[in-house]
Amino acid sequence: GLALGLGAVFALLTPLSGDLSAKHVAAWQPVKLAALEGQFETERGAP
Repeated sequence: GLALGLGAVFALLTPLSGDLSAKHVAAWQPVKLAALEGQFETERGAP
């Protein structure tokens, strides 16, 4: 009952939270985003 309901709610909220976090990192911490993506060398066209 309760565990299934809470699990369903949090399963829907988790991707939203991740998306918002990624957008924040992209806007305010682009170097950290590059490190998270494994872009350790500068290249043309990289974010």
